[in-house]
Amino acid sequence: MPPSVLVQDARGNPIGGASVTFAMGYGGGSITGANATTNANGVATLGSWTLGTAAGTNVLRANVNGSNLTAIAISAVGVAGPAAGMAVGAGNAQFAPPASVLPVAPSVTVTDTCRSERGIPPWIQRREVRLEFAQFHP
Repeated sequence: MPPSVLVQDARGNPIGGASVTFAMGYGGGSITGANATTNANGVATLGSWTLGTAAGTNVLRANVNGSNLTAIAISAVGVAGPAAGMAVGAGNAQFAPPASVLPVAPSVTVTDTCRSERGIPPWIQRREVRLEFAQFHP
């Protein structure tokens, strides 16, 4: 459901026919139908709002054209999607004797379908990585 704003006069009565402009604030993404007119109930509705690809806050601004009213901010929080990829972060292809500490701690980077690392839930970021070791005898 796209965001809507209600335009009222000082007494709380709806104002029909008011021109409202929606604009992206921050967070990326896109909108359609940025210019809207309030209906008889004083409501202006944005065509659509697609949030940005990074997890985090997205902000949209709405302003009543030709008025001295301050624009309002509408916010939505995009969350990271399910884990979709994993790549070696550091510590790959190291060798060390048994029971010794590796010089570089092994790590992986987990990303969602938008390749967003920010906002990945902590239980995924701190997931244990099982390391398999092979012992070779000449």
